[in-house]
Amino acid sequence: YNDNANFTGTESASDGDTAEAILSVGPALQVLYGDEQSAWRFGLAYRLGYRYVFEGFQDDGFDQTGTLTIDYISGKLSFGSATNASYDLRDNFDAGTRGNELLVSQAFTLDYQHSPKTSVGGRVSFDLIEPDDSERRSDASFALFTDYNYSPKSSVGLGVDGDFAWFSGSDATAENDRDVLRGYLRFGYDPHAKWDGTLRLGVDGRRYGDTDVEWNPYAAVDLNWTISERWWFLITAALDYTEQSDSGLALAPDVRATLGYTTPAETRLSVSAYTSPEDSFRNSQSYVVSGVLLSINQRLFASLVVDLSGGYEVSDYEARPASGESGSYEEDYAFGRLSLAHPLGTRSTVSAYYQISDRSGGRSGSSE
Repeated sequence: YNDNANFTGTESASDGDTAEAILSVGPALQVLYGDEQSAWRFGLAYRLGYRYVFEGFQDDGFDQTGTLTIDYISGKLSFGSATNASYDLRDNFDAGTRGNELLVSQAFTLDYQHSPKTSVGGRVSFDLIEPDDSERRSDASFALFTDYNYSPKSSVGLGVDGDFAWFSGSDATAENDRDVLRGYLRFGYDPHAKWDGTLRLGVDGRRYGDTDVEWNPYAAVDLNWTISERWWFLITAALDYTEQSDSGLALAPDVRATLGYTTPAETRLSVSAYTSPEDSFRNSQSYVVSGVLLSINQRLFASLVVDLSGGYEVSDYEARPASGESGSYEEDYAFGRLSLAHPLGTRSTVSAYYQISDRSGGRSGSSE
């Protein structure tokens, strides 16, 4: 049930109908072939769901998702392929609409252990998102790397990442295309069992639309620290950039930190804080998401698993200068969730959850 389904461009926005109640039923089938000792492993999954709309402005309809995975591991070589296609009801907050969206993705990974000290690898992926017939977004990305372990505890490597987005269709504009390219040195250090880390230093080049590529420094660090038998800490941080309307690209760090603790009663507690720059679906807006998450996980009566989580998030939006939009706004999001899971023998599990959330915010410099 959602009492804030006020999407611009829909009939509900004009007639005041902002509530909806939807029930979805979807059987799913998954087939797996191969185990951890097999060279080849295959997976095929398909879900066909039906959406009943009791209240609101949407029509009843079908959702469906299919996934095919192929993995090959033999000696020094490993290869993976994942194909996914879905046609589901989705929210497009950037376009201010909701509708059935086509999503197709394909990803390949390849790793080769040339020698005990040297390895090379890469990945390539492609995604197509089509929220309606007039516009579609295509994303392509790649990553190449090579690593050399010059000691049992240390490694050095080279890496190149690329991420490209472009639009097509009658309503598409090249002003919202985006290209990002990074090159870096990578240093790894694993002195003992309690902690390990990775440092990346290099350059970041990006452009929006037909502007010139702008190059900036790039740095990132990952740290895993097992503080004690019950405490652990994880942090990932990177220099990232977002386009501002008054000053071009601006520094926007991408940071996530998590602290975890396991009590003597085996209750698992964790708290996470994060801030990350993002681009909207059409790249017409850049925004920074900051928030905090809390999770508590406990096993009761030897078989019932209880998970309680909650969080608060703030998103600061600003229109890109080339997008033709103007103004900025802030959006607040908070949620609480309780979930239960209980195994029924070795082959079946029953689970349930209840979540309540609140999203609020508004635009400044806009009539909406």
